[in-house]
Amino acid sequence: MLLNTSCAGIVYSFECIPLSDEPNEKLFFFVQIIGGDSMLLEKGRHRGMWTKVKGGNISKEMQEAICLTIDNTNAIELWKNIMPLNEFDVKG
Repeated sequence: MLLNTSCAGIVYSFECIPLSDEPNEKLFFFVQIIGGDSMLLEKGRHRGMWTKVKGGNISKEMQEAICLTIDNTNAIELWKNIMPLNEFDVKG
């Protein structure tokens, strides 16, 4: 799913792939910034906190902008694109 965000006045596009780790009831998002780095984020079930599991040199401000964009994305659209974590090859 292609999303857009802005950070420091610059608009960025990124591909977001929601991933489910069903046995552990965890939700992850693989984010690939178009023309840049990628990262794997975990969305916490308690208090909705975000954690960067692994990834490149993405600034804290950019990570926060991406997380806010995902938070504000239609949940139905995210769920339509969800994949099992064990079927997705995350490199980084």
